Amino acid sequence: MGWKNNASAIACWQIAKDLGVGLVAANMSIFCDGDDHDAHDRMLCIGTGKIVQDESRMRYAPELYFNRPGNARVVQGFPEAITNTLAIGDGVM
Repeated sequence: MGWKNNASAIACWQIAKDLGVGLVAANMSIFCDGDDHDAHDRMLCIGTGKIVQDESRMRYAPELYFNRPGNARVVQGFPEAITNTLAIGDGVM
């Protein structure tokens, strides 16, 4: 499903439009790289006193890593969000 069909994304786009502000891209980042997921998963087990095999333990999805510039999969259908986000980054550097 593309983000143009996602109710939350559409609501964010509409709010930005109503307020006259640009939409920006963001993602929840739990770890730095996709390769860090397994190590982070083990550390989470240690921190919560659970074992990896425990089906009811806290987990994070493997795709919750920091997205690098050029990885626009999160905002497909909203290319202006990437442009606006890069403009903000350029303004603080």
